Amino acid sequence: VFNVKVLDRPGPPEGPLVVSEVTSEKCVLSWLPPLDDGGAKIDHYVIEKRETSRLAWTNVASDVQVNKLKVTKLLKGNEYVFRVMAVNKYGVGEVLESEPVIAAN
Repeated sequence: VFNVKVLDRPGPPEGPLVVSEVTSEKCVLSWLPPLDDGGAKIDHYVIEKRETSRLAWTNVASDVQVNKLKVTKLLKGNEYVFRVMAVNKYGVGEVLESEPVIAAN
């Protein structure tokens, strides 16, 4: 009997990527750890945002130790999509993406 342990980047965090406490300038993101950690502990999470009118993703935070993050500096009335990736010693894992959300009170 052989026990094979595959060592790799993590799978996507467990969804959904919940966007709560939304106002015109901030929101709170929360998610669950990935089911597949790639055989190594999750070091941290990377969070990015994108205005739905744009193609480019911008970094929100790149060393998040917990499964929750308050995002600030949103622009009132703009629609955003967020994504989160788990990171282990083998690299950055697959993405979990949110539904679009409008920054409004």
